[in-house]
Amino acid sequence: GIGNNCGTYLLAIFFSYVCLLYVLLWFYVLFGLGFYEHFRCEDMKHPGETPEENFEDTGDDCSMNLGTFLLLLLSLYWTVHVIINFLRVMVAGVMATFLWAKDDARGCCSLAIWGSIFRGLTYSFGSICFGSLVQG
Repeated sequence: GIGNNCGTYLLAIFFSYVCLLYVLLWFYVLFGLGFYEHFRCEDMKHPGETPEENFEDTGDDCSMNLGTFLLLLLSLYWTVHVIINFLRVMVAGVMATFLWAKDDARGCCSLAIWGSIFRGLTYSFGSICFGSLVQG
């Protein structure tokens, strides 16, 4: 079934890149918030000074809030699993269409793929999100 519908391979590669881009964006946000918290804390300790003047002072802890980090970690975990599970639902929908209507599931970008994407993003998206959070 999958060999007859190479569009599933293309979508798997596409969603792998989407997942990779999201992880890179997540690290960018994580480091950005970390630097923001550090400089905000340093500015509150030494108002009016430039960061170069108070760079040597490391007496107080000016790190990111643990709650913020845990929420960011939860968002990374949840979003990556939503993308993976959406891909699983999409492939399962293509295979189900192939079993019941082989002519609709043949070709590179057949109706089975578009129908499966539509069903995954509309009817099944809440279940995909909840299942990704609970089961992972």
